[in-house]
Amino acid sequence: MKIKRYQAPDIQTALAMIKRDLGEDALILTTRPLGGRHRNGRGQTGRGVEVVAAVDPDGAPAAPPPRPAPAAEPAFDPDAIPIQGAAGSARDDIRIEAQDLSRRFSAFLDAELGQLPAGPAPVDRWLPGLPPAVAPRPASQPAPAVAPPVSRPSRHQVSAFRDEVLSRIACRTLEPGVPGQPLVLALVGATGVGKTTTAAKLAAWYGVRAGFQVALLSMDCYRIGATEQLRAYARVLRQPCEVVLRRQDLAPALARHRDRHLVIIDTAGRSPYHQGHVDELAAWLGTTGSVTPLLVLASTTRKEDTAQLLTQYAPLAPAGLVLTKLDETRAYAALGQEVAAAGLPLTFLACGQRVPNDLLAASPELITALFTEGWPALSRNLDLPQAAP
Repeated sequence: MKIKRYQAPDIQTALAMIKRDLGEDALILTTRPLGGRHRNGRGQTGRGVEVVAAVDPDGAPAAPPPRPAPAAEPAFDPDAIPIQGAAGSARDDIRIEAQDLSRRFSAFLDAELGQLPAGPAPVDRWLPGLPPAVAPRPASQPAPAVAPPVSRPSRHQVSAFRDEVLSRIACRTLEPGVPGQPLVLALVGATGVGKTTTAAKLAAWYGVRAGFQVALLSMDCYRIGATEQLRAYARVLRQPCEVVLRRQDLAPALARHRDRHLVIIDTAGRSPYHQGHVDELAAWLGTTGSVTPLLVLASTTRKEDTAQLLTQYAPLAPAGLVLTKLDETRAYAALGQEVAAAGLPLTFLACGQRVPNDLLAASPELITALFTEGWPALSRNLDLPQAAP
């Protein structure tokens, strides 16, 4: 093996010297830059390079020396001496930031753990929003007891419960008075339950179908068009209609219609939560001393609001209930429970807008059919198609 060192201004010149001196089979072993400036054969100057080359005198190319294993990257140590240069400056920044985060996190944990009360596991403090079913349970706390499965009531039990509810629903038939002592009905209730339409249906029921003398009075001075709507019904039914806008005018109006068998008063509806509405009605109706209030209740009223209505109108002592809008619900079972809980007798059932067709007098047979069969029973009694309207 023949090894020779060459120094030249640049690598091209060194390779030309090696090729000329050692031939085409020469191998380059190492290269390194030299300090200072050197001039090549063409008169050019450079920083200089040293090249070590080798050749096998027997003609075989010399085996390259084993490549030294690359030095392992030293592990990052935040406390290591800073490395000079641009890379060293970047590492310094990372190291300083890591040290700052470490100090902050340690201080935060010390403050939080130091405030934990003795007993509960730390995880309970970190997961306060988890429900008990998923939150870790302390080992000392026994597992909650598993509730036994709820069995469905049998058909016999359902039937017995329905019969018990039906037995608590009473019906009341309203008989008109006589000339000189007419029956005076006042329809009271919340806004939009259908009092005006029900007043027209009752007037047609007693006047057209039964042949009694009926008069209509309107006390609804709040709803626009309410009095005109009642006047229009009265004109069709050929019955007198009078509007009463002041409390002191009610008694004289009733006196003017004493020759009738029945006088129906349509009152203004207000919110079931309106304070003072019932007191105002009681003041109006109390001046006569002979008015029978009927509470008009829409079948679509929610259970909670129904309870509020019954409580609010209780001071008027309603003589009965008129259920309206029965064609707008199918929850008759729940409605039956509410009526039974109300403790007031049912007088009439109403649905739809046909006057007076969409009105039925309450009877035990009809109530049983309604709360047992539902809408088919109503449609059959109203001579309507069996399908829902």
